[in-house]
Amino acid sequence: MGQETKARGMVGLRYGKGDLPRLHKIYDSFGCEGFTVRDVRASALPDVTSGEIVKWSSEGIVIGIGKTRDSDRTPVKIWKLSGTVIKVFNQEDN
Repeated sequence: MGQETKARGMVGLRYGKGDLPRLHKIYDSFGCEGFTVRDVRASALPDVTSGEIVKWSSEGIVIGIGKTRDSDRTPVKIWKLSGTVIKVFNQEDN
């Protein structure tokens, strides 16, 4: 997948190729919608860490789009898969 991803110019997935099965689970659960680490733990990946999300962010795989505003809980960052990652996964589905 690494060479194929480089050929398509999808920079983010080139760095996260070892994480593709995990990223697919997030994509299957959330698609292009936003998610928090709490959301991912509750549905797709119970063992995900915030450090893993931050690593994906530095690699361009996920993008921070804001913070939660729930007054009952501590605010957490909302993430979404980058457009290039969604594009690659959409192509794979077709």
